[in-house]
Amino acid sequence: MTIIFVSPKNYLNISLLEYSDLYNSFFYQKWAFFAPPPKTNERLYYIFENKNNIKDIQIFEVIEPITKAKSEKNPFNTEEDLLDYVLSNSINNIRETIVNTNEFIIYQEQKLDKKFTKSEKEKFYDNEIDNLSRFKTLKNYSRNVAIKNNIDIRKYNVKFTISLIDIVPFSERKNTNYKHKIQNLYVSKSFNLR
Repeated sequence: MTIIFVSPKNYLNISLLEYSDLYNSFFYQKWAFFAPPPKTNERLYYIFENKNNIKDIQIFEVIEPITKAKSEKNPFNTEEDLLDYVLSNSINNIRETIVNTNEFIIYQEQKLDKKFTKSEKEKFYDNEIDNLSRFKTLKNYSRNVAIKNNIDIRKYNVKFTISLIDIVPFSERKNTNYKHKIQNLYVSKSFNLR
């Protein structure tokens, strides 16, 4: 059964996707043992922009504080653990969608013998990502961020950015001047919370 869920996408495993949640609830496996160590950490930034004052921008990163709280409250960190799980899975789902969409764009460019413009590519990404339930999860979580930081949602639009920050190499662990490479993986369009 595991082979079906780890094999490349095909008719069989796509038709069985609805059963994967049920299967995973009984036979869940972490594949981290078989995977190489990560090279980046994920960051999720919520950017609140005042509708009437373009200079009033408030930015909140939410993953690092959750990770710290998980560590500090261990082993009684159920709330932080669940929140980390939901947000991280949402980010990973968007990352996977970006990779798949990119592959689709490359395929279409080769098939049609045409190069898409940047705005055409953005439309592909927006169409795919905006319809994901995980995108909606991150969008809805912005309300929690606003409430926690006393932001009046009537006065602000919000967007979120998923960034990847490289992990300090072991050889540079004591270098206080080490410059992290930051890559913005995804930036949502601004949206209203009301």
